[in-house]
Amino acid sequence: MSAYENGADAKTGAGLDWAWLLSAFDRMPDVIFVTDADDRLCFIGGAVLALTGINPTDLIGKPLLTLVKHSDHGALLDAMQNARRAEDVQAQVLELAWRSADRGRAAMVEVALRGCWLSSESCGCVGVARDLRLRGQYLDERLTSERVSAIVELAVATAHKINNPLAILSMQLGVMEHALQADQPITLEMLEQMRQVIGRISAVVKDLAALADTSVRKSLRGRAMVDLGAWKELAESDDDM
Repeated sequence: MSAYENGADAKTGAGLDWAWLLSAFDRMPDVIFVTDADDRLCFIGGAVLALTGINPTDLIGKPLLTLVKHSDHGALLDAMQNARRAEDVQAQVLELAWRSADRGRAAMVEVALRGCWLSSESCGCVGVARDLRLRGQYLDERLTSERVSAIVELAVATAHKINNPLAILSMQLGVMEHALQADQPITLEMLEQMRQVIGRISAVVKDLAALADTSVRKSLRGRAMVDLGAWKELAESDDDM
């Protein structure tokens, strides 16, 4: 019987029955599994079916090694042994190739293992296996979110850097226009101030152009990576008057 079946009538400390809790684990996108002291599966989440094509009920009572390609058996055995070494040991994390119902296809997963302890005695392991394709998707989404945030910060900083000198330039033009209407001379000092303001705007544009050249680097699969640190550095600089 599976751990789900054995614990159906039990209650957790929070008053939730184990059947509900394990059914929640069963619906998670990552594969959650529990082994006994002999490294046999006593529970494994339903996500293993989508990942490997193997029904979870067919795995209950079988060694965890059943799921793993032979070339990774040694690494998994070492990880489980290390996980059961002490109650406070760090989680063992490794990448494995899992078998699948389709022998021509292997599912690459990232597995995190911790030992299970009862009354200071090791009774097995609990683990989480994540499809590496999902990890890549998560990292892509996080990078996209960080990039958008950096672009927003840069846009705000750039608007501030350009609007300030533009306001000064507009004021200077107003002063020169008033001088012309009053038949007063336009001084070299006025022209120099305008030249300096235009130079500040040009410097901002130059910085943006340089950023586009230096912060973007080609990555794998034809993608480009942006150095977010460079964007942040420009956004946080305080060289405005």
